[in-house]
Amino acid sequence: MVSLRAYTQIDEASKIFMDPVVLSKILLHQKIIIANKREKLVNALKSIIEKSTEAVKNNSILYTVIKSIEKSWVFRAVLAGKIIVSIIYEEGTGHQEAGGIAYNRLVKEVYPNNPMVRYSIGTLLIDDLPDPLKVHIHKSISEKLRDKPPHIWLNKLVYDIYLEKIITDKGSYMYVLLGRDKFEHRYAIKIPREKSVDGKPLAVGSTGNALLELLSGLLNSLEISVLTKDDIKKLLTLEGYDSGLAEQLIHYRKYILKPRAIIMLRDTYSQEEYVEAPPMIIEEYANLGDLDAKIRKKPLNNRELLFVALRVAGALALTHLSHLVHMDVKPQNILLREDEKEPYGYAPLLSDYVGLQHLYDHMVELKKSTPEYADPISLIRGKTSYSYDVYSLGTTLYYAATGRKLYSRILVNLMTMKYIYGSPVPLRVFLLDNPELVQYAKKMELMYKEYISKKKTINTTIFIEQILKLIEDYDRKQLEELKKTINTRIAKVIIKSLSLDENTRYRNAVDFWKDLVRVTRELGYTNLLPS
Repeated sequence: MVSLRAYTQIDEASKIFMDPVVLSKILLHQKIIIANKREKLVNALKSIIEKSTEAVKNNSILYTVIKSIEKSWVFRAVLAGKIIVSIIYEEGTGHQEAGGIAYNRLVKEVYPNNPMVRYSIGTLLIDDLPDPLKVHIHKSISEKLRDKPPHIWLNKLVYDIYLEKIITDKGSYMYVLLGRDKFEHRYAIKIPREKSVDGKPLAVGSTGNALLELLSGLLNSLEISVLTKDDIKKLLTLEGYDSGLAEQLIHYRKYILKPRAIIMLRDTYSQEEYVEAPPMIIEEYANLGDLDAKIRKKPLNNRELLFVALRVAGALALTHLSHLVHMDVKPQNILLREDEKEPYGYAPLLSDYVGLQHLYDHMVELKKSTPEYADPISLIRGKTSYSYDVYSLGTTLYYAATGRKLYSRILVNLMTMKYIYGSPVPLRVFLLDNPELVQYAKKMELMYKEYISKKKTINTTIFIEQILKLIEDYDRKQLEELKKTINTRIAKVIIKSLSLDENTRYRNAVDFWKDLVRVTRELGYTNLLPS
């Protein structure tokens, strides 16, 4: 029946709905959006579903009344999306039905005849409902969620791994769940999404190698994590470094989050195959969350900042020596796993090697980015190199030290995403949170519009210089803040990683890591160096 279905506890919820006090509260708080409209039942139900689906997105439910033209019968119902949570049927004679019986009458008797009806629709916030009915609304929404990934796998065995919790369903490419095996070992379980966030087929219905390309980066992370000392020596020599650095770098392999297993039974999946036996990546479980959550509680002091910086830069150095660019270094991708052997009781792990790209030429195409941590120059050009990762780690460390972000540079990146890539960005919200940047945004917007309209005649390098010149003063103040917050030697290294002059910035993470090691020794923190 027009994709409507009954809530599993519709009888109990309908008894609550029949209570005059509950009904009067609904009538009191509802916002009427359609009143007594004449329509065929099928069309009326289509309208009701449309409004109800929209309402639930805004944390609201829908109350509807459907009457026969002769006023011989009436249905009253509460809907959450496409689910009828409560329903009452009444006849002019006084006969009344509720719950499953009333739902069946609507579906099996009234709906097939498609009579002419009059209907009204009101919406009200879930929070305005009486508590007993509110409980059922939340349960009904949970039921609906369980029909879709990743909720459909919760509390089930998939490949002999019991999936007990959703860690996040917000990733661009992956759902992440917490799973455990029969020995009670816990893992992070990553399942590629049906579609990527930009709507392109990924696990379900893709025609190319989308899934294979996604997973190839994970295989690369595994390859990096098993490099031998001789492998690292050869890679260092090829890049013109002292091969003796391998004695130190070998200890940084453990800070790369690597997969324990990859299960992929086919190149692309039907929806049914995907639900029953999805592609799956099994990784170590970082039981202390991510660096972003830690920083939100409290920025890091000098010593702990160096502790994290060394390990992530070392892991990234091995990545760059392997001719790979990460392209999404950020606090959310630095996971923290409990480890008593580490100075601070945890190990920071560089994660999300999804879609990693090999770099054999000077630049590669920029395929993914996070505006808060993206190099503005690379983002405008659409091309990137190892120094992109250096910049991203630098912005991460700036945030870790100050608890603040480089807002002027984020503004540039949001403008680039909006005007060069045509992506929807929360620019208005960003400016409401940072009103001091409004004056820069207005000037910048005009510059971007001119650049786009005259792209063939305006040199990209000159355009970048003009944009960076605009934010120069504000930018300088932000970097001065870093110098006031942490040791000047550490600040100097981080500021170099953040340079918007590509000739000044570290060319790769090996150089960045070497300077961090030097400063660590100069400050007498040698016990922070991994061994």
